[in-house]
Amino acid sequence: MSDKWYDRLKWVAIIGLPSLATAIRVIFGLWGIPHADAIAGTITALAAMLGAWLGVSNIQYKKKKEAKPNDSE
Repeated sequence: MSDKWYDRLKWVAIIGLPSLATAIRVIFGLWGIPHADAIAGTITALAAMLGAWLGVSNIQYKKKKEAKPNDSE
């Protein structure tokens, strides 16, 4: 995964999805739109899953980077 895609997905997991879930929960609740909790909970679960995947990806990337000899030395 490129740094560009990692940064975008990280933003989605940390900022985008949680803020969307919060907005849905509040707005749907104010307007009496049904299933606000279920929708917000689903979005929150997806954000947590994406965050976990990105965390694993980051750990694997760092391990690969540490395993490679440093060319600048």
